[in-house]
Amino acid sequence: SALTQGITNAEQHHQTATVSVSSADTWTLLTPFARSSGSGLGNIETYVSSSSGIFSFSQTGYYSIEFNGYLKRSNHLVQYAGTSIYMTTNDSSYTQLCEAYTNLPDVSGAYGSTSNKVIVDITDTSQCKVKFMAQSSDAGGLDVQAGSGLPIKNYATFLRIGDT
Repeated sequence: SALTQGITNAEQHHQTATVSVSSADTWTLLTPFARSSGSGLGNIETYVSSSSGIFSFSQTGYYSIEFNGYLKRSNHLVQYAGTSIYMTTNDSSYTQLCEAYTNLPDVSGAYGSTSNKVIVDITDTSQCKVKFMAQSSDAGGLDVQAGSGLPIKNYATFLRIGDT
């Protein structure tokens, strides 16, 4: 179907607590998130909310979703780290939609970043949800950084770009 309107929603949510990845090559849920605000930041409407790292939508439509990861190597064994966007259309089974990786220098305290982007069709506001995950090559060697103020570090941008 054709898009019948332009952007009606634009908002960012950022991770508010650092998450340590505790298992090698296993996706770890990133949580908690809060709607971003502060000096110079802006949002249009509130169509997206999160609870325990699961994002829900109050309006159907096509959404462009981008997740930016800010990753810190906490031991020398981590060689790579990645982030991913997952989605469910039945409020149960999640499918991995995309993933992005970064290589980290062989030194504790090294930083890396990832960028994931997808366009999804939210056809049912009670069934369609997304979540963001992270993994690394070594157990206990990666911290997904967060903060309570500016600058925001791990964050998701949601743009509603048209009707379903």
